[in-house]
Amino acid sequence: MLNRLDQIIYTATQFDNVDGIHLLINGKRKRFLGPDGISIAGPLKRH
Repeated sequence: MLNRLDQIIYTATQFDNVDGIHLLINGKRKRFLGPDGISIAGPLKRH
């Protein structure tokens, strides 16, 4: 799951004007993702 999330972040931040992203699920911000409880609360950025 974490690798998939990293792929989304990497793709979205490939543009110079995008520093980070907020992930919305069904139009709403969530704090955690999946059964492992991966934090998605803040702006997600490349490592």
